[in-house]
Amino acid sequence: MATEEQKKLKDEFDSKLGPEAFHEGWESLLRVDPAFFSASVSLASVSRRKAHLSRKVQALISLAVDCAATHLYEPGIREHIKTAAKEGASRDEIIEVIELTSTLGIHACNIGVPLLVEVLKEEGKFLDDITRPYNETQQGLQWEFTEKRGYWHTSGRISCGWTQSSSRGISSSQPYRGSRI
Repeated sequence: MATEEQKKLKDEFDSKLGPEAFHEGWESLLRVDPAFFSASVSLASVSRRKAHLSRKVQALISLAVDCAATHLYEPGIREHIKTAAKEGASRDEIIEVIELTSTLGIHACNIGVPLLVEVLKEEGKFLDDITRPYNETQQGLQWEFTEKRGYWHTSGRISCGWTQSSSRGISSSQPYRGSRI
């Protein structure tokens, strides 16, 4: 059973963030640490008080944060999809935010893989087939990525047999003839 303080804090939550935003996470925080719950509600409601961004934009940005690979907070994802839709976001806008967010962390791979290669070489566990030239499908993916993103991170490929001398950014010795993947 909730204490009077918890009921008061829940009412404050509802007035600042809306009752639809209250989920299991908030409920357990309120039960375990009412003071921290209060501080969290105050922080979470700052953007609502300022309101420089529309509620739709706020919901889409919050969705991006909760969809990030480093966060992946499912209750927040659900909440922000519902709020964004309620505030007029289209299905395509919501999906685009999720798609854009899915690329977060890819740069860690761009840095991590070359470091892995370095360590494997130091440990004598590096295999030559790791650096074999790209096949036609891989060249096509590289070309598509470069066309869409405007760059190709090259430090991950060591002595791989392709160059960035052609206009497509890949060796013209094996042109890409495959379908879009």
